[in-house]
Amino acid sequence: MRDHYLVEVADRLRLDIPALRAKQAEMASAGVKRIIPNEPPDGEEPSRSSMPAISMPRPGLEALRLCVHFGGDVKSRLINEYFVNDVQREIFEGLASGEPISNVIDQLERRGEDAAAQVLSQLSVDELDREYTAQDVTAVISQLIRSAVSVEFKNIEREMRAGTIAPDVAMATIRDVKERVELLGTAHGEVAEKDLRSWLLGRAQAVAS
Repeated sequence: MRDHYLVEVADRLRLDIPALRAKQAEMASAGVKRIIPNEPPDGEEPSRSSMPAISMPRPGLEALRLCVHFGGDVKSRLINEYFVNDVQREIFEGLASGEPISNVIDQLERRGEDAAAQVLSQLSVDELDREYTAQDVTAVISQLIRSAVSVEFKNIEREMRAGTIAPDVAMATIRDVKERVELLGTAHGEVAEKDLRSWLLGRAQAVAS
């Protein structure tokens, strides 16, 4: 049954079946550590008990899983700036390139990004534990955006303490962004998502310049 699933995954993701089997065997024999999603708030149960040893933010893992299984429907709604974890961002950049997953894994390994390669290898063979609706996908993306916004709020607070941004501007920005975050998952969620995407991109460009 497991081998049948591997064949289906390989066919869907344009993976080489013998290479995929070899990778899974290698991971099993080497005792590859499992990814442990960070504990979700409010006592919420983790969505997958089987997911890979390196502690990682759960929103990013869920979003990457959707990229692997539903890339054509999901990748256009995601950007690097949504991923607050460096390893997860490396994986997303690889997936966003449009290369077959086996190539992305090889490229990560060649660059010495072993953790990213292991995580993507595991995600590529993990079975989905349920059907995902459009609402489920939006919920995952919304949580990912909330995580990224939370990090940027902390950055703004640091900038305010350092005197690089005026307190009134910082507070107005935070208030405006919070209003849009609250709209995620509502009838106005699509517009809010686009606004928050633009804001996060703008923040990243400002830091880079």
